[in-house]
Amino acid sequence: MGKSMGEYVKVAVDAMGGDNAPAEIIKGAVEAVQESSRVKVYLVGKEDVMKNELAGYTYPEEQITLVPANEVIETAEDRKSTRLNSSHITRS
Repeated sequence: MGKSMGEYVKVAVDAMGGDNAPAEIIKGAVEAVQESSRVKVYLVGKEDVMKNELAGYTYPEEQITLVPANEVIETAEDRKSTRLNSSHITRS
């Protein structure tokens, strides 16, 4: 039986940012939903990369949602020159 959205603890995660991303970020998201049926993870990043990484796992698919980010701000990139008002940007 599925949970209503009000029963989930919702967590948004930048899948493309951090050390060893996206592999370690996605691994952690999968471990979180495997450990608790109350967690809903929203992974933000490059959709094809996230799908490819998730393909190696078995997990409750209703608890992980991919949020595509069309642009990625690289660590060395000048953030002032990037359109920060976009809702589809992730940082790496």
